[in-house]
Amino acid sequence: MTSPDSRVQRISSEADPWRRQREIARAVRHDFTDVLKFHGAKGKDYAVCTNTMYVEALGKSAQRLRVERGLGPKTNLRNFMTVSELAVISFGEVLAGERIVEERCDGGEECRLATAQSARSLRACIETERRGRKSKQPVAANDQAKAEKAA
Repeated sequence: MTSPDSRVQRISSEADPWRRQREIARAVRHDFTDVLKFHGAKGKDYAVCTNTMYVEALGKSAQRLRVERGLGPKTNLRNFMTVSELAVISFGEVLAGERIVEERCDGGEECRLATAQSARSLRACIETERRGRKSKQPVAANDQAKAEKAA
């Protein structure tokens, strides 16, 4: 049986896209840290992998994001991210977790490198999508037109 508090929380999260995405981000983060732990991450490795995700996926370090938002150094940055930023970081952590498992990473540095690669790939995909929208043409059409001009 669910408590009235959990029903209220569920209703409010369903009505608020940010809260819903934040709940998803928490679950994904928990899974990602479990993967890191299983693959030998210790101590500061978690923060290093997280900062790597921010730098590669969002283009800024956790410290820079906090400064830009006027947040203290220990403030949970994710509580001040947009829905899109939360989604990007969550998806990045899913991809990085998959890569870490598939590549059988061992230790914090290998996990960091896998995280960086997944985050860079995700950011490239996002930037391609955004460029395509700005040009109002599919990116593939732009690439084809450039190739035809070059020929």
